[in-house]
Amino acid sequence: MSLTLLTVGAMLGWLVVGESSVVQPDVVGMKNAPPSVQHLFGTDQFSRDVFARVLTGGAISLSIGLFAVLFSTVVGTTYGLVAGYAGGRVETLMMRLLDGFMSIPRVLLLIAVLTLWRPGLAGLILLLGATGWFGVARLVRAQVLSIRNADFVVAARALGASPVSMLGRHLLPNVAAPVIVSATLGVGNVIALEAGLSYLGIGAQPPTPSWGSIFLDGIGYGVSAWWVLLFPGLAIVATVLSFNILGDALRDVLDPRQVHVARPLPELTPELPHP
Repeated sequence: MSLTLLTVGAMLGWLVVGESSVVQPDVVGMKNAPPSVQHLFGTDQFSRDVFARVLTGGAISLSIGLFAVLFSTVVGTTYGLVAGYAGGRVETLMMRLLDGFMSIPRVLLLIAVLTLWRPGLAGLILLLGATGWFGVARLVRAQVLSIRNADFVVAARALGASPVSMLGRHLLPNVAAPVIVSATLGVGNVIALEAGLSYLGIGAQPPTPSWGSIFLDGIGYGVSAWWVLLFPGLAIVATVLSFNILGDALRDVLDPRQVHVARPLPELTPELPHP
């Protein structure tokens, strides 16, 4: 429920107050104004409305997280399916290449690339997605190995099913559940990662607001303008926590191996007839 409110609020708020998030009405007179009826979350050092910036930044951060995870999930699922189904030397080569990719620290790689190259939102999404599919590929490959010799796979292969048909119709539906759970958990991780990069000044570039860049704007006014730090920080925590809770709930629903133990019925003591 909280995730729905955050998503709907961010998207609708971006449509309603998108322009007001960058407007600077009075840099001198309205600088770091506290929360009020006119400005629910106060203003920052440039007199910009923090409430409008948090809503707009929420739409930006959620869009980056969703599209980056979608990109990485498609690439990782495809790579894992091909590696697990091919087997032999092809699988060995693909997995050793994947091990090489995973040996590179993701955060350090992102910092190095974004320091030299400042892409727009599309480039940032592609970069986050291109560095986030390795775990998905390993997960899918492990799932494919567990069902590669199952009876329905052997029967489909014996009936002359093409490799594309095997991957799309027989293997992919059986690995979709853990992939969905992994993608849901990954959205929260990417949002937190993007906020950290924006806090370092190498994420979403001004004047585009994101929760990390809003937090960065208020870092020098932690005591005198605490609201600039508080509200984007709460938004980040609430969003990441909501996606983690959603991922755990989806795991319980989609994983057939989860054992649901029924509560034992209370023992009934027969009533003895009164003498």
